Amino acid sequence: MKKETLRAAAKLALARHFSEVRVGKAQGVIPGARLQYIDSGANQEAAVRTSNDREVGLLRDRHGEWRTLSKVQLVLVAVPAKTDDELIEVVAFDPSQLKREFDDVVKRTEKGRRGLTRFKAPIFLPLDPIKGKKEQGLRAFCKWTETVAEADVPKAAVTESDSSSAVEAIRAGIAKGLGVDASRVELTFSFKLLP
Repeated sequence: MKKETLRAAAKLALARHFSEVRVGKAQGVIPGARLQYIDSGANQEAAVRTSNDREVGLLRDRHGEWRTLSKVQLVLVAVPAKTDDELIEVVAFDPSQLKREFDDVVKRTEKGRRGLTRFKAPIFLPLDPIKGKKEQGLRAFCKWTETVAEADVPKAAVTESDSSSAVEAIRAGIAKGLGVDASRVELTFSFKLLP
């Protein structure tokens, strides 16, 4: 399932719980990966993670802190439902709970390694319990879940973000490399048909 579809489903699920949901913007963030919403009259922000294999991946910064978690009030994970491939399951987490779960796994698996290379790869944890293992899966710690039918996801949202997310990702990468704001990067494309 396309990541754009999963992100659009996360927006629909969030709108079932909170008012004034809209796509947020942040430098280097793919459109739809951040959502803004109103909770009890206050502006809040949610990070959206997508996964076709029902795992949640997080990256750390060079100091070992989990990226994004300290900047948002909610983390939404959008995945294909286990029971029906035309349904999308959106699972909401408190970022502090995710931090505890990921910290626990890192503590058990890194066992004192100090090399900075350990911060380059994401850490993945399963949403669901794994047969034969004691871990419950992250879903056991969620705040709420919603199921969204793929047919309910507006096609315009998916189509628009298909091309714009690729362009925005390129723009963000160039901006990061140059150390400037993405709004200062202008992209021009040209195409040549080969014989």
